Amino acid sequence: MNARRTIVSYLIILLILYLLQFVLPPYPHSLMTRIMVFAIYASAYNLLLGFLGMISLGHSMYFGAGLYVTGLLIINKLVDPFSAIIIGVFSATLLGVATAPILLRTRGPMFIILTLMTSLAFYYAVILFNNVTGGEQGLVLPLERLTLPAGKFLIDLTSPVARYNAALLGLVIAMSTSLTIYLKKYSTLLLAIKENEDRTELLGYDVYRHKLTVFLLSSTLSGLSGSLYSITARYIGASLVSVNYSIMPLLWALLGGQGTVLGPLVGTAFLTVIIDIASSYTSSYLIIVGISLIALVLTAPEGLLGRIKTRWLRV
Repeated sequence: MNARRTIVSYLIILLILYLLQFVLPPYPHSLMTRIMVFAIYASAYNLLLGFLGMISLGHSMYFGAGLYVTGLLIINKLVDPFSAIIIGVFSATLLGVATAPILLRTRGPMFIILTLMTSLAFYYAVILFNNVTGGEQGLVLPLERLTLPAGKFLIDLTSPVARYNAALLGLVIAMSTSLTIYLKKYSTLLLAIKENEDRTELLGYDVYRHKLTVFLLSSTLSGLSGSLYSITARYIGASLVSVNYSIMPLLWALLGGQGTVLGPLVGTAFLTVIIDIASSYTSSYLIIVGISLIALVLTAPEGLLGRIKTRWLRV
């Protein structure tokens, strides 16, 4: 019954997201696109946090790999947008493969510190090679290069509708990955690793291999989010790979409800809307955001969706 409720809730949310594009005014339409792109990132982060209890401060590096590789390929007319997205996502996976052997050999505070260091190294590399990356100022993707061949037709990614559906498709991929893990017995093994890694290893399980699998899934989906951001926002810049963008998915996942399928989407939507509304009234909007977060943590420490789950349904 719980599995059925989870699947039904997931499908209803996706249907609502699809239908919203036909009724939303221009600005909320654009905001919803941004929310879905960031929700992909939050879902990717939630694989680590929710299933393994691992807090990473370096995920902006994988987000940035997708962001910069996709953006630079398009800006320099090297490939079409679709190929650029594929290569961008693959680059994030490769970066995950390169960093995982070092990062996953550590635990707890040491893991957090190492991920932070790798994230800072990536950020400063972007600043150092500003003649290529655009540095802090960033680069804008030209409109004329955002067309995608589709048989005899062209998909115009400058269209708000096309960008919205590209973000929605990416979100379906990310959330379906989380849903598949959530509904399988594999999630039980991951939660066992989360609770007691040493005991799980003593039972004969290859803990490192399972952590590596989830880590690579997380880095790949983070890269997908970065690639889609470069397409939908038409911008790449160093601020998007700062430590702030490693902290944000942590907040999104915690606010929505870690270890849930829909929690990252709920948390991302909540925080993005709060920031958007507060920033329109005052330049000190972070104070309002902080008060809102404190109030939420006090009233719903299990997250927004966790609060709903304990009362009505399991999603």
